[in-house]
Amino acid sequence: MSAILHNKLEMQKNCITFDISQGCSGYCHAIEIVKDIMISRNIKKALIFTCDLYSKIIDMKNRDVNMIFGDAATVTLLDNEEGKYAILDSDFGTLPNSNDCLSIKNGNLEMNGNQVFNYACKEVPYAIKQLLSKNNLTIDDIDCFLLHQGTKFMVEFIRKLLKIPEEKAEFSAINIGNTVSSSIPIQLVENMKKKHKKDYVVLSGFGVGFTWGNVLIKIERED
Repeated sequence: MSAILHNKLEMQKNCITFDISQGCSGYCHAIEIVKDIMISRNIKKALIFTCDLYSKIIDMKNRDVNMIFGDAATVTLLDNEEGKYAILDSDFGTLPNSNDCLSIKNGNLEMNGNQVFNYACKEVPYAIKQLLSKNNLTIDDIDCFLLHQGTKFMVEFIRKLLKIPEEKAEFSAINIGNTVSSSIPIQLVENMKKKHKKDYVVLSGFGVGFTWGNVLIKIERED
């Protein structure tokens, strides 16, 4: 897919392209990978595309998934010279013996919703706390938490476990559903429109694997 996009955009041949298959935690993984490549190779700009067409792999008779997922696509520009946000730190993990919680069987998506929920509620809050602690920050120091929009119940449960005020970790996917890797960048677009009192935002993606990724970013304010 990355080579197809490269061709359609008529990019130069000395442009690095690659695909990441990491589902709901993919966006956070992509941010860290692309950032590190940009720094090591002195690349000024990069594009991160997200697109998971889950409608193609969902059996509409399967009530465990047919009312949850939605299709979406986004593109994010990373610029090492100017931008709205600065990437400060990140944290990632993969839970052993958890890969069967989300899988493709006979061409259709199968999900153990209870397992995914339990994994997310156990691993994600702890990982977020560890990331903040490492950077000498608390929940109160963060302006908002852009949590992967898996389900409304999951977002609200994680928010309560972390004791985050509702306005700082909203469920905003009521009309579009779980858009997988596009979930967080869609929220970022809306976040850019808000006036922030603090200086920090946390992105948190979790799902396929079972894996998670958290990214701490700082709002770059204009003088």
